[in-house]
Amino acid sequence: MKSFSSFLGAVSLFGISTAQLLRYSPPSHNGTSYIFAEAPSNATGGKADIFVQIQGPASNSWISLGQGGSMKGSQIFVIYANAAGTNVTLSPRLGSGHSEPAEEPASEAYLLAGSGIEGGKMTANILCKSCSRWKGGSMNLTSAAQQWIWAAKTGDAINSDSKSANIQQHDDGSFASFRLDLDTLSTSNTTNPFLDLATYRIIDVGAGSTEYDGVAIPIHGIAMCLAFIVGFPFGAFLIRLASFRGLVWIHASVQLLSYLVAIIGLGLGVYIAYKGAADLSAFHPMFGIAIVVLLIFQPILGYVHHLKYKRYQAANPYTHMHVWLGRVLVSAGLIDGVLGLTLAGKGAGVIVAYCIVGGGVWVIWIVVLVCASKRQKSSKGQRNDIRMEALVNERDGEGERTWSGA
Repeated sequence: MKSFSSFLGAVSLFGISTAQLLRYSPPSHNGTSYIFAEAPSNATGGKADIFVQIQGPASNSWISLGQGGSMKGSQIFVIYANAAGTNVTLSPRLGSGHSEPAEEPASEAYLLAGSGIEGGKMTANILCKSCSRWKGGSMNLTSAAQQWIWAAKTGDAINSDSKSANIQQHDDGSFASFRLDLDTLSTSNTTNPFLDLATYRIIDVGAGSTEYDGVAIPIHGIAMCLAFIVGFPFGAFLIRLASFRGLVWIHASVQLLSYLVAIIGLGLGVYIAYKGAADLSAFHPMFGIAIVVLLIFQPILGYVHHLKYKRYQAANPYTHMHVWLGRVLVSAGLIDGVLGLTLAGKGAGVIVAYCIVGGGVWVIWIVVLVCASKRQKSSKGQRNDIRMEALVNERDGEGERTWSGA
């Protein structure tokens, strides 16, 4: 900020306004905007931080702005209607992941004049003295590509003066991360730049933002359901229940196609994290990445098993590794689906429906495995009986021929 401010200070000699503010307006949330201004030392008692204005439709239950690229470790400023419904309550909070952030009493963020609810809009003019460093985090306020996050929830007004009021999870698609070139902010010789915005140069930013459009999450979920609830179990059912020429290659094709769908789902998950809509270090994505990575061994083990089975006509170590790794990973994938729905904030009805369908497929799969195993043992026993009978007959025949020729 300092180098740019020096340049603008020289420009001011020619009577041109020297103060430059940045404004970010989420494309997916009309009427919501965030304006940023550098806070001079006279406004912060010698500690240069930042001014922020949060503004959005009063039809929102709450609106928020957070520091950093994800909720975990972020200092988050939440605003909602106060008890009287005439002003806003500013609630500084700390993010700990994808859960309701807790109030942070040590945060040095203060509401300024001009805040309130008027004309169908909520406005919070904020002076932040702890935006360069807070409990568990820090921010470079001269960064040319500094990440922030935003979120909002439509619905009934909270109407509370408490800074720890309960808030519901944000709407689908009403959250994202974006980047700002904070070095372009110039010093403002005022303690509240938002009282007269017309005198400042406001730059609307969009380039470099990573706005999430809300589409990738449901597609990610659908892809993973197709892979782990439909594709992989169907391929397993085929190899256990069917019997026709070329079955092994159809089984392999189904499983490979399911794996490709799972890779697409994984790619979407990484994209969602990149857009700031999820934390890649959370257990659900890390577990999912491990599952999909381990799945790469399945076609290799399956192919080696097939070659050895053709040669020896019997199960081999690769058979057991292929079969059991598949069973473990598909079961783990179904469990990770529950974790994903929970992380996405889906309601109990959606999670229960998933458990019924996914759990039902898993139970059917286990029943098929048990029945197929019994059938295989029975068939193996019959083949052994046939071989034994043939050996007995061959032995008796040889005895008769020996005796008759004696």
